[in-house]
Amino acid sequence: MKFKIFMILITIFLAINVDSLIEINEIMYDPEGNDNDKEFIEIYSDENKNLTNYTIEDLSGGKDILVLRKYFNSNYSLIVEDGFDYSNINASIYTIGATIGNNLNNDNEIIILKDNQDKIVDIVNYFDSFGANNNGKSLERISIEDYSNNMMNWRESYVLGGTPGKDNSVFNLNFNDLIITEFLPNPEGDDDANAPGGEFVELYNNLDYKINLEGFNLQDDFGHKIMVTNVNSNAIEINSKSFSVIYMNGFSGFLNNDFDKIKLFYGNKLIDEIIYENSKEGFSWSKINNLWKVLKPSPGEENKEEIINNGKSSLKINKIYLGKDDEASFGDSFEARLEIYKGNTSKNAIDVWVEDDGIKVSRVSNFNIYTKFQNYTINIPVLLNLNCNYKYPDGKYYVIAEGLDLKDKKEIEINDINNKLCNIKEENKKIVNNEINYEFIEIPNEINSSENINIKLKINNNSTEDKNIEISSYVYKGRSIISRDKIEKRISLPAQSSILFDLDNKLDSHVVPGEYKLKINFKEEGKRADDFTTNIRVVENQEKNYNNTNNIQGRLIYESSDVKAKNSVPLIMILTLLIIVIFLVFRKGL
Repeated sequence: MKFKIFMILITIFLAINVDSLIEINEIMYDPEGNDNDKEFIEIYSDENKNLTNYTIEDLSGGKDILVLRKYFNSNYSLIVEDGFDYSNINASIYTIGATIGNNLNNDNEIIILKDNQDKIVDIVNYFDSFGANNNGKSLERISIEDYSNNMMNWRESYVLGGTPGKDNSVFNLNFNDLIITEFLPNPEGDDDANAPGGEFVELYNNLDYKINLEGFNLQDDFGHKIMVTNVNSNAIEINSKSFSVIYMNGFSGFLNNDFDKIKLFYGNKLIDEIIYENSKEGFSWSKINNLWKVLKPSPGEENKEEIINNGKSSLKINKIYLGKDDEASFGDSFEARLEIYKGNTSKNAIDVWVEDDGIKVSRVSNFNIYTKFQNYTINIPVLLNLNCNYKYPDGKYYVIAEGLDLKDKKEIEINDINNKLCNIKEENKKIVNNEINYEFIEIPNEINSSENINIKLKINNNSTEDKNIEISSYVYKGRSIISRDKIEKRISLPAQSSILFDLDNKLDSHVVPGEYKLKINFKEEGKRADDFTTNIRVVENQEKNYNNTNNIQGRLIYESSDVKAKNSVPLIMILTLLIIVIFLVFRKGL
């Protein structure tokens, strides 16, 4: 049957008179109750054409000739059955007998209009899915310029009985009166929850009659599209001066929290659009007096502005932006996004910083907000201290936001320092002052968990005075020290002298293999301490590569003169041999 219909349509389209200005404009194919004497077909003509001897055909194959019963100077003509009451219809009336064709089918029908020379003027293939089936309404054409067989060009009439002899009710649909009035991009909990939870968009019908939302769709700025159906909306038909809520119903990625654009379409026609950014969790964007405000959600209800929390202020660190690697090092800057509501308070200042146990490790960023009963979403830059002398340990810290008599904090982790800002090269780390020079002869970067950490160190006293120095070292990760004892040595170093010695750290027996840090502190009596920190890897006994002791080789921090002399011997021998070979070759050539 479908193939037969398809072939009929192909044949008809090949023969259709494309120059015709006469179109089938409205069809009452399934009136409420008994169909007899109630079915009609409305024809639109821009020239008030006389349709006498035109014919109407349907799927049954019968041909009905139009007979003029009443002339009226109108662009509309009505084809009706005998007994149809057209006394109050201002249009030309044509009859075709007891029935239109073999009665108009209620599920699927093809209507063909031909002129008096048997040429096809227009054709419509409708289905009951288009609407207007046994509910007292007709099927109306939306646009006289669009194709007759475009299903999107037909809608159920908005009035009972249809509009015979009048402009179609769908012509009068002012799409500007169907508007977006509220949307919730960032609900509390799961954004992708199924209806009635999760994200939603609310529409308002400002027309004087009900609107069916079939054929409408929502789109975002990234090409996502959601058709409005009776599954994802609380009302597929919006009564006059009423709302319909369209739920995203688990559709992920449609309403972004930071920035997006919502567009309402009917078919391909843009009806309304909204651009927004920086949504507040748990609050919707609501339209009041043509202004958008952040308020408590009220889906399906009139938007009302109210003082949130009875005038109480709120302060929350919503998110921390640490950069593309999502990591923070001392010396770096990052942004903290604050969600603030200023209630009934005269205080204006907000401060943001990073600390641990009251010790600040960043500069304090501050700003002021002045308008009461107002929501704010603000990104605040925060600059971490350099920590070039490794004063602060790596690990967890807190971003603090304080103001309006409120305080909030969010945990972050800071690891390592910004070497570029501190002007430190990893391979050349060295502790130097004007009088005391510390040189690392050997320092490991990998050890077994059962081994001691042995560090060979040389200290040069360049001053003319004796010096008393305290040296300690330990291994840690975050705030946990894993060396069993904090080894301390006190050294008395005469003027203009040097000393070589070893530092040993023994690890805890329960240490877990992984990456750690080794810190060495140097304190000259009466002066502030210096320190040095480097990375060290702890491995299981069987993991260690004994072919590479990883002491000073390949990772030299400082090389003393005697070590340099030993390392230079192979090079001298190679150069000497090379000179001898060149001499012999040259002599033989002579």
